[in-house]
Amino acid sequence: MSLFISRKRTGKSLPKSPVRDGPESMLSVNSDKDHQQGGSTSNSPDNALGTSHISKSDFNRRSRDILELYRDLRELGAQVFVDSVPRISVIGCQSAGKSSLVEAVSGINVPRDSGTCTRCPMELSMTQDNTWSCKISLRLEYDANGDRYPSLQSEQFGPTLTDKAEVEIWLRRAQAAILSPHLTSSQFYDKSREDLADMRDTDSRVHPFSKNMIHIDVKDPEVTGLLFVDLPGLIQNSDTPGLIDLVKDLVVSNIAGDNTLILIAIPMGDDIENQQAVRLAKEVDPTGRRTIGVLTKPDVVLPSSIGQLNRWRSVLEGDAFPLQLGYYCVRLPDEAERMKQLPRVESERLADAFFRTHNPWSQMTLRSRFGIPNLVHDVSSLLVEWIESNLPALKKRLNELLDKCRNELNALPPSLDPSIEILLRLGEFRRAFNDAVCATEEKSMVQRARKRYREYKIDILRTTPNFWPFYDCAKYRTLEDGPTSDQDLPDSYQIQPMDLRYVRQVIQDSVGWELPGHTPFAATKHLVLKSTSLWKQPSMACFNDIYELTAETINSLVRQHFSRFPKAESHIRSLANAELEQCKLDALHSVEKILKSETEPLFTQNTHYFETEQRKWYDHYYRQYHVIRDRLEIPPSPSSERACSVASFDWEMEQRLAVEQEREVLTLRALPIDGYAEELRLMSRVHAYFRIAFKRIIDILPLTIEHSLNHTLNSTLHENFLEKLMRTPNYTQKMAELAEEDADVVEKRHVLSERIERLLQIKRRLDC
Repeated sequence: MSLFISRKRTGKSLPKSPVRDGPESMLSVNSDKDHQQGGSTSNSPDNALGTSHISKSDFNRRSRDILELYRDLRELGAQVFVDSVPRISVIGCQSAGKSSLVEAVSGINVPRDSGTCTRCPMELSMTQDNTWSCKISLRLEYDANGDRYPSLQSEQFGPTLTDKAEVEIWLRRAQAAILSPHLTSSQFYDKSREDLADMRDTDSRVHPFSKNMIHIDVKDPEVTGLLFVDLPGLIQNSDTPGLIDLVKDLVVSNIAGDNTLILIAIPMGDDIENQQAVRLAKEVDPTGRRTIGVLTKPDVVLPSSIGQLNRWRSVLEGDAFPLQLGYYCVRLPDEAERMKQLPRVESERLADAFFRTHNPWSQMTLRSRFGIPNLVHDVSSLLVEWIESNLPALKKRLNELLDKCRNELNALPPSLDPSIEILLRLGEFRRAFNDAVCATEEKSMVQRARKRYREYKIDILRTTPNFWPFYDCAKYRTLEDGPTSDQDLPDSYQIQPMDLRYVRQVIQDSVGWELPGHTPFAATKHLVLKSTSLWKQPSMACFNDIYELTAETINSLVRQHFSRFPKAESHIRSLANAELEQCKLDALHSVEKILKSETEPLFTQNTHYFETEQRKWYDHYYRQYHVIRDRLEIPPSPSSERACSVASFDWEMEQRLAVEQEREVLTLRALPIDGYAEELRLMSRVHAYFRIAFKRIIDILPLTIEHSLNHTLNSTLHENFLEKLMRTPNYTQKMAELAEEDADVVEKRHVLSERIERLLQIKRRLDC
């Protein structure tokens, strides 16, 4: 039979569904036979009134196998990983008779209160068995913030029940536990109904609703195999802000999936247009492909309400608000019948009698649309076929997820022995630092150091003695830098210009018991120290920059080799910084000794270079002195009122110098010097010594830094690491602590491993 009511009457073919020939074509309830016979609301004679078990046929055995597979898949949490697992969700507004519908289908009593009583999804699994039993479990998919756990967490709640009378209170306790994540579930085992109500009213930490689920596994000789989810009833009014939307969102999230069959409880006491559950189902299933309407409370419509009865008949027959899977109509026990606790067989007999004796239901020939047994049989068959048709897609998606999880797990670093791992990484760190210091392969550290040493050379060069071979340098603005063959000259001077008058004053201030004609050595030393005393600041700046470069390199290598283990990274960085600090102190002492050696005594054995430089600079100063002196003897032009500038007559100077350069140096030396020979000789002597000291310091200081800091650290760091680690009390325990990985990595590996294991369990179950 088709669930599409108007098939025989209209002669129309059934619309196709994405699932095989459509969910509606999966059902076989013999509609033609029902049309002809107008029989009872039961499917067949084999279906004794009061029972709803499927006949013992091949199809039924297959159905039981499929439903058992389905239960196992959901128990394993397949729905968490794969969205192609079908399910049935029951929705409805408050007072729609949804609780009575659930009770009639399952044969158990669910909690009932004024207002909202179902505050979390309840999944009911019904299985035929020789004896009745009920097992309640908590299935936690979401944390207290509503975020989904990586995998399903399931725990049995309380004992396995064998008395139906105990189910209702245990369901209340289970729901309270779901709504109270701040408490352990076992704390609710002995709570009374009053205790639970008091806790809900007084404990502000109790959630009003939850997306986590109660699973109820019912084994009963009289049930048809079925599994469905009962969702909280939609509410129209609430004093709690946001509560209406909270429940609505919870319901929508559970019915939105394309593989969810929506079962709507529709009370016939209200117009179908006004029912929120119908509107929500329409929003998520616009074509009605996966929605079944269950009309409840037909006995509340008075026989005299002919128009209302006919409208509902049109709905049931598919003429109004049609659904591809159609509608069912059920008569559920009223309050008086529930108080009597009538057996299920008696309740179904009363319902059957109602539909056979009340118009317009008694006039309808399609009897398979009435009663709980028909509803359960058809929906169970539909679920079985839907599950079976989705198995290929489920297996494919499962394999895709397994591959994805395995790839992600393989991308994570493997878990290794702590001691071996730390020692291996120390060895790798040592090789990397040696490579950085010696520039065998990695050259960035050395290249940056060489650049800094070039800058240091320029800084020292700027301390060159700034001698001006004129009586008063204030009268001049520029000066020819030096001998044209000399390239190591500063672009700017750190020392103020020193003219002949200044140098003469230095000589006079330095005179002691020297013999006539001897320039005091103190004057030489004074002028030399005027430059070399400035070396400390650029030298220390260079040292500090190289130290920072070394520290940066070490920290980068520590992070590179130990970042997987935060504790090891922190510990090794601490040890490395301690070693670096000690080497810094030793290297700093060596640098200070080098700087001090350039102050006392003034010494060189490079006499040839000293004499060569002295002659070169004497010739330079001598030539400058005579050129400017001769130029000053020429009267200035009328247009020049300012101080004489060598640069103001560059062309004339170039011509004169070109001629003079052709003369012999000895000729220049023979010129009279007007009493400044001593000053010019002292200038050239000081400059010559500075050149020697300059060339010495720009080599020896970088070499000292490299040797006493970087190379010393390179030769001692690894051994000191090992010594300090080996001498640690409880070495094995310490290594285990150091090799403790980042919590996020550990958690991700654990989640992926657990997910893979769960997916493999699901895969094995599917392959059975």
